[in-house]
Amino acid sequence: EIFRKEKDFRGAIGCYTSALCTLAPLADGDSKIRDLMAVCLANRAQAFMNEHVHEAALKDITASLLLRPGVQKNTKRLSKIKALLKEDSMLPPLESEKESLVFGKVDVERLLQMTGSEASSSRTKLGPKKRARKMYKARRTSHANSKQRPLKEHN
Repeated sequence: EIFRKEKDFRGAIGCYTSALCTLAPLADGDSKIRDLMAVCLANRAQAFMNEHVHEAALKDITASLLLRPGVQKNTKRLSKIKALLKEDSMLPPLESEKESLVFGKVDVERLLQMTGSEASSSRTKLGPKKRARKMYKARRTSHANSKQRPLKEHN
């Protein structure tokens, strides 16, 4: 709740990762712990969505639904994530952003392996697709505006 209010989604990802690392060894045969893990995975998926790391969000929400099938809120999240992934795949990466997209995936994998304190204090930049999307939209908008402007006459 605190992370959401402050929009510190990286910190939330770190805390949920830490909780999942703690709970995983205890989950064998304990349905309450498995339910708690499902909630942590679903919440971490939402944090990944807010950071525009949709591939990681998809993995987490799928795992959450495997632990607790039929949770309607998570089914809706899954649909939303799939729509966002489809939207992401429709945007062509800009030449300057191709390397950032690759590094973004590495950062996500590293963040998934971090403990809570490391993840919350990390300055890792997530969401290169968001940056690429903004640049793409800005480029498209400026191109559309340039077509609509009247030509200036030079004397």
